[in-house]
Amino acid sequence: MLLATLALGGLLAFVGQTYQTGADAWQLFATWAALALVWALAVRRDAFWAVWLLITGLALALWSGDALFSPLQTLLGGRSSRSLLTPVLWVAVFLLPLALPRLRLLREGAATAPLSWRLAALMALGAWCAYAVFGLLMRDQLWQYFFNGLLVLGAAALAWALRPRDFVVLGLSVLALNVVVVGGFARLLLDGARGDSAGVTLLLTLIAAVCVGTSGTWLYRLQREEGQA
Repeated sequence: MLLATLALGGLLAFVGQTYQTGADAWQLFATWAALALVWALAVRRDAFWAVWLLITGLALALWSGDALFSPLQTLLGGRSSRSLLTPVLWVAVFLLPLALPRLRLLREGAATAPLSWRLAALMALGAWCAYAVFGLLMRDQLWQYFFNGLLVLGAAALAWALRPRDFVVLGLSVLALNVVVVGGFARLLLDGARGDSAGVTLLLTLIAAVCVGTSGTWLYRLQREEGQA
């Protein structure tokens, strides 16, 4: 079924290149995800759902007009997400793996879908961070920083509250939260700087070191405590 899914994507790409219908690239991935959904429902395995989420995430990234895997291109191009809809759709991607066991979309005996959730978390957190940084750089889009920062904070809180904890997802969430926080400090420091770029750089480096060091120490202690328990 996995090989069939990959062959399906190749077939759709071949048809699109042959007939040149003028469709956008996101439509290819959206059609691919829609057709492969039937197989995902039939297979009901974590690894297959991870592949399906990857295809769906690519479709969403291309539809939103953002280069998810090239945030620099997104920022330099001055493109933003499609209003509030795109970050909210990433919420659905982030939460879907948690709903799979409850919806009985996994094989019996599988209580979690760790591979799917880790991949979904990586894509969603990466998208939210890219949107937040875009909001910091564009003065008329500052609301994106706060909105996507709240989504990152909510993801971290959820990863911390769930039992058993997935420390990969929790670590990714804390890392994304550090990016948002340090980015906010960078915006404040740069706005208030008066030609002292060296001092701003030093202070920002210290803030980043404190944030990352504190987060790493907390995660290490938390994992050690759970391991002893």
